[in-house]
Amino acid sequence: MTDNEQSLPIHATVALDLRYVGQSHEITTPLLDIADPAEIEVAMNDFERLRQQLIERFHQLHQRQSGHALIGRSIEAVTLRLKLVCQSGVDHSLMITPTQTLATPLAVAGTYRPQQAEPFQLVRAALAAESVIGLPVEVYHRSQVQPGQRLSGPAIVLQLDATTIVPPGWQARCDSSGHLLLWH
Repeated sequence: MTDNEQSLPIHATVALDLRYVGQSHEITTPLLDIADPAEIEVAMNDFERLRQQLIERFHQLHQRQSGHALIGRSIEAVTLRLKLVCQSGVDHSLMITPTQTLATPLAVAGTYRPQQAEPFQLVRAALAAESVIGLPVEVYHRSQVQPGQRLSGPAIVLQLDATTIVPPGWQARCDSSGHLLLWH
């Protein structure tokens, strides 16, 4: 990092999808919720304590969700979930000039408007954590969402290796590198 660069605050959450060996369903179990990157090193220096806390949380969540815990039974991790949030202070509504790709037609008079992805399906889904009411939700193919395009939640963006949920009240924008940026 140079003298002119600033370190931006990053909030990290880590969770694992755990299950008892032989079960076919997992429970997402929080491991770390850290706002200070230095805390990650401190936590990892006491890995055994962290592992024991994770096991206890899993048993508690299993008890709450299933009515029982199988203490002493082997547990396996199926998925590691890492979420990093950086508060950049950038107004995303003012950003992004789409970049030209081989699939992009030449701009006329120096302007280019990407073809907007259209939802291919409308479903009813409860995407807000505080609601069980199904709302109409537009579903998009990720490959059709172009740089500069915005989506308003609730929306679902499907791709081969991931699904992005844009909750009600949130916005998503595809940046010039093709990344989806979400904010509310």
